[in-house]
Formats: sequence, C-alpha cells, structure tokens
Amino acid sequence: MLKYSLITLNLFLCFVTAQHLLLAGGNLKDDSAHYWKRLVHLAGGKGATIAVFTCGSDNPDADFELISKAITNFGANASHIQVSINDIELANDEDTAELVKEHTAVFFGDGDVPKIIGALRNEDGSDTEVLEAIRSVFNERGVIGGSGAGAMVLTSAPVIISGDSYESLLNKPETFSFVPLTTTTTQRIMRPRRRKPKRGRKRRPQKDQPVIPTSNLIYIDSGFGFMKNWSIDTRFNDLSRQGRLMSLLLNTKILPSGTGRGIGIDEEMGLAIYRVGREDEFAEVLGNRGGVSLVDTSSATLTLKPLHIDGVQMTFFTEDDKLILDAAEIIPATWKADVDGQEWHILAETSNDIFSSRKNPNGTPGQFLNTAKRLFDSCIPPISLWKNKPIRIETCLITVKCQYE
Repeated sequence: MLKYSLITLNLFLCFVTAQHLLLAGGNLKDDSAHYWKRLVHLAGGKGATIAVFTCGSDNPDADFELISKAITNFGANASHIQVSINDIELANDEDTAELVKEHTAVFFGDGDVPKIIGALRNEDGSDTEVLEAIRSVFNERGVIGGSGAGAMVLTSAPVIISGDSYESLLNKPETFSFVPLTTTTTQRIMRPRRRKPKRGRKRRPQKDQPVIPTSNLIYIDSGFGFMKNWSIDTRFNDLSRQGRLMSLLLNTKILPSGTGRGIGIDEEMGLAIYRVGREDEFAEVLGNRGGVSLVDTSSATLTLKPLHIDGVQMTFFTEDDKLILDAAEIIPATWKADVDGQEWHILAETSNDIFSSRKNPNGTPGQFLNTAKRLFDSCIPPISLWKNKPIRIETCLITVKCQYE
C-alpha cells in the first residue's frame, strides 16, 4: 500500500523528465478519452505537437485525419509525417528528420507491421534519418504512442506479422526478412527465407509476391527497441490471440532478441508505461472496454510431437490496475475489492474452440478469456478443445488474476 501511495503521488510529477510509452490495442476512436487525453498530457498538454506516422495503413491520409481529429479535440496539434515503404528516400531526408525533432511526441497509427518497419529501416537493417529523429524525441522529451501494429513495433523483441492461435501452436513459426523488389513502383515486401532444395531436385523459378497473411505464425526478429524484453500483441482477447503469443515466446525466447514475456492488449484499451527503463518504471491500464494480459513463458516447456505446453502463466488486468513489469508485481486499483474467498463455485463454461480458429465456422472470438474467467469461479476443471487435432487446456496451466468491483 505504501508503494501504491508513492506511485500515485509521483504519477504526474515525473512525466516531463522521463521516457514514457503509450500502447493501445487497436481500434481507437476519436473519443477514446482515456488514451488521447493521457497522450496529450504526456506530450506537454495544450499546444503540444505530435508527429503522426500512418505508414502502416492502406489509406494513410484518411487515418491521419481521424488521428488528428482526436489529438486536436484534446488541445494538441498533429503533423503528418508521410514516410512510406514505397519511398525510403523520404525517410532519409534531413529536412523531414529535423521536422520530426521539433515535436514533443510521436504516434504510430495501426496497419501492417512490415509497412511500418520497412518505411523506417534501411535495407541493411539500420535506422533511417527519420527513425533516428524519433529516437531523439524519445530520449529528450520521452513520449511515444502507438495503436495496433503501431504499438507492436515499439519493442526490441520479436514482432508478430500474422498467425492464428491454433495453427501457431501446432506448426513451427517462420521468420521473414526484407528483400528488394522492383515493380512499377519502388517498394519492398516481406518474403520467407527460402529453404535449400532437396538433393537431386532443381528449384523452380519463383516470382516475388506480396505476403498474404496465413494462419501460421510469421514474425520479424525485432522491432524498434523503445521497450525492452517484452513482445507485444494487440486485439488480444478480441481475436483470441493467446495461442500465437505463447508460440512466439516459446519458440523465440532463446534468440538474442527473444524474451519469455509478452503483453496482450485488447481493442480500445491502453497500457501506459511510465519512466521506461528506470528502476521506478511502472505501467497503468487505461480504458474499461477490455483488459491487458501478461503472458510469461520464462519457466514454461514446449513439446511439439505430441504438442504439450507446461508452465505458462497468464495474468489479466483491467482498468486502473498498475503493474511493476520487471518484478511482476500487481497493484490493483483502489476501487476494486479482493474476490479471494468469494468464488461462486459454478460450473465452468466449456468451449469447443477457445482459440476461435478460422477453420471453425462456429468460432466466437474471446472464448479463451471467457473460459478462464469461469474457471476462476469453478470447482470443476473442464477441457476445451477443437474437434480436429484437439488441444487440451488444463486448469493448472492457466493462472488468472482478476479483480472486480
């Protein structure tokens, strides 16, 4: 309680002198006050200037208009930095980089992860001039926000490009790398690393094609590195993405950029991480539509044939909860009551598809969380599976820590 009081006391006292990240789970509205109001406050309040990147979008101008409306509604100003995966030269333009440095915060809109990373990294993986300018803003003024894919790319850990939970658990993930491509417009795409042909077989000529999202897990080795040691996924419970984040963490935690810990953020929800990288770093859940999930596979084990995962810990947080991320310490909101000893002991709801596979026409997103919540109040451990190649989810594998009013 003392630590909570100190955090509350210092919450608004150290914003200007520290670095902060403001992550959102996607689908933010222009009236999502819990997010936009906090972003503007961290950026300096009324009159603040925020550089907006919509390079991950198929319709960047329209997305900027929506984001700009939200930012201006809360008293700040927005500038559209129009870098693109189709024009890497603009990202290395000194005037554009200097323009970015004039802002007090940076915001990355939603879209596709490859487009965002491809627009701001050179082909050799180094930072463009604009990305270096973004780092300068973060280091000097300390505020970067992102929604959906724009939040996912902020980590130093592996970043998911595509994948469904069910297939991600059953199949080995693939890593992708950027390759040059010359077509009617200058662009770069993501393509899987080609395997060597079997001895005696000739490889057929292959044409470069844009990546079509698949059910299997595909990831990039690392994001931009503003946040360390956590992989980030978005639209988490909305699209039942627990399995794909587990798979990413379990399969990549031995890599140099890998980690055993991940954050899943639901749509319209936010996670503010204050004083990033400092000893007094902590996070706060913003919004009331859903929640934020922490997935820890640090001590978990994975066997592929047959599939068996043991030791994954998952924690679910909701509005106003605060977290000490490195210490995995939870500080529930003061207005919430402890439910220990008040379980209903009702039967848990079963589900035929907790990961809502695309191959199940009757799948309903969010079944994993719904089943886990019922397990919390249940005295009978159920089994949830999909009819073809079932995945068994045992009670002992799910640790759900929920606080309700």
